[in-house]
Amino acid sequence: MARELGKEGARGLEGFVRAGGVYLGSCAGAYLVMRDINLPPYTLFELIDAGVANYLPDPPPPIQLPHKYKVAYGDGFIFHPAYGAGAGGPGGRLFPGHPG
Repeated sequence: MARELGKEGARGLEGFVRAGGVYLGSCAGAYLVMRDINLPPYTLFELIDAGVANYLPDPPPPIQLPHKYKVAYGDGFIFHPAYGAGAGGPGGRLFPGHPG
């Protein structure tokens, strides 16, 4: 989507929002407008001061559910440390070193 919209589409989206329009993005569409996503072609958009807390180039190893833990994204991974209540590992930790 970002590649197809390009710079012209990014400026059009920005103008739309600045004029009072509403942009609601889900999944990659939510990442599309964040300033702290340093992955081309997303860098064309950068409309809001936000980033992704669960994106790392090398996330810590999972305690459980390794098959659901991370997805390759750009030069790193989006990782999902927990799904639902009680999804944390031993002692309520989500991954080693996490306080719980």
